[in-house]
Amino acid sequence: MSFTQIRWTVLISLVVLMVFGAESSLTAWQLDAPWLGGLSLPRMLTCHTLHWSWNHLAWDLVVFLVLGALCERRDQSRFLLTLAAGAVLIPVGIGWLQPEIVRYRGLSGIDSALFGLLATGLCRERSREGDRAGAWLMGLFLLGLMGKIGLECLRGGNLFVQDSTFVPLPWAHAIGGLVGTMAAIIDLPATSPGLIRDAACSE
Repeated sequence: MSFTQIRWTVLISLVVLMVFGAESSLTAWQLDAPWLGGLSLPRMLTCHTLHWSWNHLAWDLVVFLVLGALCERRDQSRFLLTLAAGAVLIPVGIGWLQPEIVRYRGLSGIDSALFGLLATGLCRERSREGDRAGAWLMGLFLLGLMGKIGLECLRGGNLFVQDSTFVPLPWAHAIGGLVGTMAAIIDLPATSPGLIRDAACSE
């Protein structure tokens, strides 16, 4: 696996680490308040890079690195689509479903989107190849994601990350999972033959 195959995953991970290290000097910018004075696109993007604690950061970033690398290497177009759609739709959805929440931080919603993208994409791929066992296995992973989110909604807390420094938002995981699943299902424009030839010649 080369750097060029996962460059966006690495770049975003580095940004998240740098932002966490410089967070004390960024508080005045309110980067974690996407609804401040009305929905703000820049804050809808930056809120995902912020975290409440080292524990929160570690869980989110490790999952993002693993799932991001796998998804970006498989299909960069769908990976970027999932990131862009999730970055916008997760804060919008939380603002609508839980308007009492005024600050939002974390990559966990994006992580759920990447899990949905990977599992759904593999399920479709296995189905096309006639691998029923593989398709069923990926389907079980998706059911596992839905079960996890359902338990979190019932408990009102995260299933894995136990941290008292923030209020868990299971709906962010639900919205993210849906975004990733839809990104894996929709048909994207095919790459032109010329681009395919150019890519082949460059290898």
